[in-house]
Amino acid sequence: MKEQKNKVGRPKLANNIHKKESIIMIEICIIAIIVLIFGAFNTIGNNLNKLKGWSNATSDKSVLDGKSVLMFGTSIGYGIKSDEPGSTAFINLIADKHHMSLTNYAHSGCGGVYEQKYIFKNGYFTGGKLKNGKVTKKYNLCKGVLALSKKEIQSYDYIIIEGFANDSENKRVKLSVFKKELRRVLKYLNKNKKKSTKLLIVATPKLPDGYSERQDDFWNAAERISERKKYKAYFCNTYYVNANYTYSSGDHPTQEGHNLMAEVVEECMEKAK
Repeated sequence: MKEQKNKVGRPKLANNIHKKESIIMIEICIIAIIVLIFGAFNTIGNNLNKLKGWSNATSDKSVLDGKSVLMFGTSIGYGIKSDEPGSTAFINLIADKHHMSLTNYAHSGCGGVYEQKYIFKNGYFTGGKLKNGKVTKKYNLCKGVLALSKKEIQSYDYIIIEGFANDSENKRVKLSVFKKELRRVLKYLNKNKKKSTKLLIVATPKLPDGYSERQDDFWNAAERISERKKYKAYFCNTYYVNANYTYSSGDHPTQEGHNLMAEVVEECMEKAK
């Protein structure tokens, strides 16, 4: 009589349980993958909606409605590569939507807070170029922050300083000088503005690869300065706005880029205290 070998194995019930657990785990993994894929498509969809979603139509009341806004800025603030430069920049879109009165001193050639190839005057450089120590050209459209009287400053509900791309891109501009001048400008505005006036800094989106390598340092410095009480300003960071859309025309935002910036800056203005 042949001996029967004892077979060591899982009980039938245990095997069934193990199979069911494996099936459940596979189902969970499949669901997780589906969720991730859906989320990715949803994110892409949201980005596309943002590109096409800016509208002047308002459904709810906003604290911005009917207010006044003053902006200092660069060619980006002017909207040099928007559909209609000077009329469809991000700040124009916001002002039109909320029926705000807008004074926009941003313009090509006005630069940033400080840049040594220009003559710095009154808290914002004039655009005058130096040659042998003399001014060779001036941009009359540029206006200095410190040239504003207390009465002028107090006539606005919102004051915005846009920029820093020019400052960071020009390697002759020292970060220490940039910080000094920005502090001077913000201190002056905080001292003279009315209590209800909202002061904002709009740091422009991250420049495309191949442009400034110092932008992180300048953006971070501006944010840290704006957090201090005597220089207090609401730091509106459009840095994360998708550069593929924003800067598809070199180093200036296209209209799609301004649409994206408008959504971000509008939210900042509504949150500013």
